[in-house]
Amino acid sequence: MESTWYAPFCCTLKIIYPNGLMHLIFTAATPVSDRTSQIIQFCIRNDTEADASTESIIAFDRQVVNEDKVVLASTDCDTPLDITAEQHMPSDQPGIIMHRQLAALIKIQAKSQEEACCAAEV
Repeated sequence: MESTWYAPFCCTLKIIYPNGLMHLIFTAATPVSDRTSQIIQFCIRNDTEADASTESIIAFDRQVVNEDKVVLASTDCDTPLDITAEQHMPSDQPGIIMHRQLAALIKIQAKSQEEACCAAEV
């Protein structure tokens, strides 16, 4: 299994099963408000309808998404960007990486805006 996050709002998950089946999931999130995001997700597979029906694949994916929604709905959406503000355990590593990448993007954006502001004042 290989997961890649494209900061700030996209990720892919690639699963290659022992039988050679490749299942690639692309997910993109668009913030709608401070507490709501619109999620677009699609998957690409290298099998045929004879191997696995589209209906069963969609049903399984829907089940996973619904389970994820339950977990996400139970979490605090107001997570501090500073990772030292909370206690962490090993399973938090993906979230820590995401926080660091988001902080770096915000820092770059802030610097860019500051430079643009200073240039405008000259």
